[in-house]
Amino acid sequence: MIQHRRNFLALASGLSLVPLARAVGAEGDSAKANDSAGAASRPVGPRQTHPILLSTYSLWRFRNDELRDFDKCLDIADQMGFDGVELLLYQLEQNELLSHAKLMSYKRRALALGLPLIGMSTHQGFLTPDRELRKQNVDRTIGQIEVA
Repeated sequence: MIQHRRNFLALASGLSLVPLARAVGAEGDSAKANDSAGAASRPVGPRQTHPILLSTYSLWRFRNDELRDFDKCLDIADQMGFDGVELLLYQLEQNELLSHAKLMSYKRRALALGLPLIGMSTHQGFLTPDRELRKQNVDRTIGQIEVA
């Protein structure tokens, strides 16, 4: 049997709505009649959701000296219930970035709070006519990749 693309797409789009219908309880009368039998097959526990992450850039941009401290950003992310943190490298001093002990202290703090460090944001600019500035930004980015 030859499948046509439109038939396939219609079937695929309809099937993709099945999990949504089950999540909102729109399974129809036959499902309600078999509710007691189906209850045993449903997953138990919290519903899986997408993690909500905080970039320290979001706090750093307030230009509040108190929010520029990475440990403080971790505390705020924990208090607000975020699931992870992205580190804005621009907010760290270069000596902090190169200090293994300082980086490990950030990792330990995040681990103690149960917040994975999910990324590093560099914010380098490479589109400048100044060759030396481009080279500095490339070198800085290479160093940050090595840190990651």
